[in-house]
Amino acid sequence: MASFFIIYLQDIDDYHSQIVYRDPDLFASGVSDLPSSTLSYLKQLLTESPQFGRAVVNNLTSKGKGFLKNNQLLQQLYVDLINDQLKALDSEDVDADCIDPNAVSTGESPVDSVTKRCKFIYQMLSYMNPSPEIVSLSESIDDLFKSLINRTCIPKLSKLDKGMLYSCLLNQPTTYLIEKFCFIENQMRFCIEGRPELPLSRTSLQGFKQQATLVGPFVQVCYSQSFMENRKEAWKFLLLYFPFGSTNQQRELLRKDKEKEYQKIHYSRYT
Repeated sequence: MASFFIIYLQDIDDYHSQIVYRDPDLFASGVSDLPSSTLSYLKQLLTESPQFGRAVVNNLTSKGKGFLKNNQLLQQLYVDLINDQLKALDSEDVDADCIDPNAVSTGESPVDSVTKRCKFIYQMLSYMNPSPEIVSLSESIDDLFKSLINRTCIPKLSKLDKGMLYSCLLNQPTTYLIEKFCFIENQMRFCIEGRPELPLSRTSLQGFKQQATLVGPFVQVCYSQSFMENRKEAWKFLLLYFPFGSTNQQRELLRKDKEKEYQKIHYSRYT
């Protein structure tokens, strides 16, 4: 066991030497990949000694194109560890009302186990610090955030606290992760079966509005309202000025009728 430990330390030291003594851009092709065995060791280190493991990972993270792949592998460790804990929580989900306070405890109680796992998730999340340049990690982070957000909505003892998730992300040196989290959360609010992604521009929004069978009217209006330029029109639907599902032609006719009605009311007041 000690010999393997020495090998891992040697691999880490060799890689760290490349960071210290090489120009990342000039030696992009010469930077060696971190061995899978070393990554497994770092994952174990993060599990057993999180703070020390984080310090090692931070020292192995470097700026430069040549280190981008390894930076991704290092950040993936945090994602994998959080996913492992989420799977463990799923396997031992317990309803708070189902716990018998008079039961004889044999070892760690379900409450203690769940609390420990949740704290570890918060800790790993606060340690994450990927850069936007690591494009290959983006999808994994998106899936992770969806799982975390879903875990805040379950009526279980192992429910995560969304405020804590925000606190972990707000502690980051950049806004990359918190912006990504908020985007995923907003997207999930308007989740529609058969449409993995919501439109992000006014042009694509027009096509989205026409899919009347895929989305309820209030979702159409609320999502339209998130585009600043459409808010004026969105409120007319929310205040029932226009009926849901009406066409542009129908709304134009209705607008003219309401203007005539307003003119009559206005005229009657001053005559």
